[in-house]
Formats: sequence, C-alpha cells, structure tokens
Amino acid sequence: MSSFDDKFDSRNGSIYNFHGDAAIALDEDSVVINASCLVLVDKDLQTYSEAGVDVAGVEAVVSVRKSEIPIRPFKDHQFLVGSTTYHVDDVFKDNGIEYSMTVKA
Repeated sequence: MSSFDDKFDSRNGSIYNFHGDAAIALDEDSVVINASCLVLVDKDLQTYSEAGVDVAGVEAVVSVRKSEIPIRPFKDHQFLVGSTTYHVDDVFKDNGIEYSMTVKA
C-alpha cells in the first residue's frame, strides 16, 4: 500500500471508530461471519441517488471495512445492528478498503 493509502486507511478507521455502529455480520444462511465489526449506516439516500446508485426500495447504505470481514458481502448477507437486521441488496462499491452496499431492513 502507498503512504497515501496508509494515511487514508488510518483516517477511515477513525471515522468508523467515531461514527460506526457495532454490528454482527452474517451470511445468507444467518451463519456468523464476524461477531463484532463496525459499520456505517447512512439513511440519507439522496446523495447516493444523485451519484447514480439505485436506491429504490432500500432503507440505507451500509459500509464496512474490508479488514472487518473475511469475505465480500453478497445479496442476502446480513448485518445485525442493534435490533435491526439489514439485508444486503447490492454491493455497489469496493475501493480496496471498504465495501458499501444498499440494504433493506
């Protein structure tokens, strides 16, 4: 990784530590992938829509650092955040550092 990537990753980690929600990552069969990870849940979908992400029928965008989960999330994987279970609809971003995905509750 370049020094820029190192700096970006450390700042990205700070964002997760400050704004992240504790979550449990599950696969499509509800088998635990990671029992303790941090995710960002963004319910302001207008920005994503304006950027061309299909947000029709979704509740939020969930982002998770790649270092938090051992496999790429796929449709119907789940993130349990508090009492809400978010079901992955579409992973639309993989920038090498984090995944971002539309989810339904």
